Order: sequence, then structure tokens, then C-alpha cells
Amino acid sequence: MSGARIEHLATSGLFTLDGGSREVDNNVWVVGGGTEAVVIDAAHDADAILAAVGGTELRVLHMPGHSPGAVCSYAPGLGAVFSGDTLFQGGSGATGRSFPDFPTIIASIRDRLLTLPPETVVHTGHGPSTVIGGEAPHLQEWSGRGHEERGTGGTVPGRPSCE
Repeated sequence: MSGARIEHLATSGLFTLDGGSREVDNNVWVVGGGTEAVVIDAAHDADAILAAVGGTELRVLHMPGHSPGAVCSYAPGLGAVFSGDTLFQGGSGATGRSFPDFPTIIASIRDRLLTLPPETVVHTGHGPSTVIGGEAPHLQEWSGRGHEERGTGGTVPGRPSCE
């Protein structure tokens, strides 16, 4: 898939979990060029994504912490990672519900995402994109504040987005 580019599409819907419901905006990413494309919706089906991207290298990163089997998809040739609900601008994905585990998601982010090149663009499952180098300095801050209910989007005051 030479000449690939990344396009953004936002969808909205009702999210229901643990007896509660709320409106959420979700990011969907379309990667392609010319005659072929792949749709990435928070990297829920890594095998299908790998099969669809053709000549663009895509690495699947196992990212436990937010949900069982969570993954991020890293496209080194595009300088991009699709973080789904693992990493947002300003911190980790939500970990205050029934499935997530805060220490595990922080370890996943530290060991697998923050080791990527600092200029790597992070296309999130919700909210604005960011870059690894903009998030890495804040890991200790996130660890100190503990789990959060995140994932509905929005920006972090004083932090630029990539959009």
C-alpha cells in the first residue's frame, strides 16, 4: 500500500458497561491510498487489520490493562500508532471499571508505547491525536494520580493536539 495516508472519521453512540450508559465519540482511522484502504476501529481485530494493510508494515503490540486482549497497531513506515483505548492525550485509557487494571495499563504504555520514536503520532480511540514525545514526560504524573474514568474525548488544558 505505497503512498498510504491516514484519514480520521468520528462516530458517536451510547456506551453501556457495568450498569451505566453514556454518550461517547469514537475515532475510526482509515489508512490507505488510491484503490485500497483499511479501517481501524480501536484495533479490536488485529488479524483482519494485518491482512488488509498489504505492503504497509503493521506491528501488533499486545497491550494488557484496558481490556482482555487489548492491542495497539504500530505502522513504523507511517510514523503512527493506533492506540485504541490504551493511550489518550494526557494519560491512559479508563481503568476504573470491571475489566481494566491500572498498574497493568501503565506498564504496557511504559514498556511498549513510550519506547517508540518520540515523533510517532498516536491516533487514539477517543479525542485528539498526540505524539509519543508529548506524552512520555508525564508517565510519573499519571502513575501518581491513579486510575481514571477517561475515554470520552476532549483535550487536556495546556496540551496541544495533533489535529
